Amino acid sequence: MDKASKNIVEGELHRLVDVYGKVACKWLCSEIGALRAYFAGHGSKAQGRHALTALTWACLATDCNEVTQKEVLLSLTVFLAATAADTHLWRCALKRLLKFWTVHPSLCDLHCSIILSLEPSLSVVCMLAALCTKLLKEQKSPSVDVQAKMLDVYCKVVLQSRTAIDMQLLGKCGSIFTWVTHESFSTQLLAPTLKCLLRNPDELIHAVSWMVSVLPIDCSRYSLDILKKSVGLFSSQPTTRDGMVGLVSSLARQTSDGQVAFDVLGQLLAELKGLKLAEQRVSVLQSVGALGLCPLSDGNRQQLSEAAVRGLQTYIRQENHVGTAGQAIIQMGYWAPTLSSKAMEDLILYLKAELAAKQSALHVSYLQVVWKLSRKEAWAERFTSELIQPLNEAQRNIN
Repeated sequence: MDKASKNIVEGELHRLVDVYGKVACKWLCSEIGALRAYFAGHGSKAQGRHALTALTWACLATDCNEVTQKEVLLSLTVFLAATAADTHLWRCALKRLLKFWTVHPSLCDLHCSIILSLEPSLSVVCMLAALCTKLLKEQKSPSVDVQAKMLDVYCKVVLQSRTAIDMQLLGKCGSIFTWVTHESFSTQLLAPTLKCLLRNPDELIHAVSWMVSVLPIDCSRYSLDILKKSVGLFSSQPTTRDGMVGLVSSLARQTSDGQVAFDVLGQLLAELKGLKLAEQRVSVLQSVGALGLCPLSDGNRQQLSEAAVRGLQTYIRQENHVGTAGQAIIQMGYWAPTLSSKAMEDLILYLKAELAAKQSALHVSYLQVVWKLSRKEAWAERFTSELIQPLNEAQRNIN
């Protein structure tokens, strides 16, 4: 159906509702209820366009009793979720819903009371997020009891799921965590999070990583506990390992306590010793690099950088797998720019010795570190003067 045809149909539906009131609304509710099954289970971008049209029609059913409004809300919930595959369609759907609730505030209140009584599903979480967005725009907040019930729905739908979560849809639901506090996180979210990481990391790791990234609280006090339960980091599944690196990145961005960052670094370096597969060790090394995202003070950052570089140098000396050792060198390069002057001097001596070595298998990785650091204006001249000879020698060895 083209845009002109949609406008004609919508105009006629408006006219029917205006003229026939409850009778027309009852008929309209029946029709959109039939459409609901078609869009259940979310959908593709193509379906999303039709879902947006169906949502627009459902917003016309305003003159209904509470029982019928429950059916309308169910339909709105399904139609909204079906637009999630396309960001533009999602924004249009959310805009129409917010306008609908603004024009009909009594229906908004009714929907708020009904939504928490529906069978928990990802579509319901999505609608709760839409209602939270409306409250945010009005600079309001739900009651503590309602906040707790919303988080309970999230736990049942996402953290207790036995299957993978639709991340396109879940990614639209961040507003549901707007009012999370340390108390609500520790009492409602922490235990289910730890449990799902232990029991079902392959399916839920990406969902947990996303949740941590949108939390409005500092996660320093929880980071080490979450990491210890992150057995998926060492999974044989590549997607799970990638998800765990993402989780460490999310935790790092939410960890401002320097001591916690040190503890997490120590935990990761310790885990390297017991892993047999090179792919697993690479994931841990990438997680070590991700810790550089911690928003630490300058002093703590320098100390953490020095500890990371020392730990990686120790690991490189013990690692026999060239590819894994090369990954450790790359991660060392990520940490090096934030070293103190004294630690940078030590790193220059280390690089000079390694580049002068006859074995050339790792020279390319060391050259990448040198190139990265030589771009730092304060060290460019020193790198040029100190390392020009070993660099030339390394180049000859590579060639």
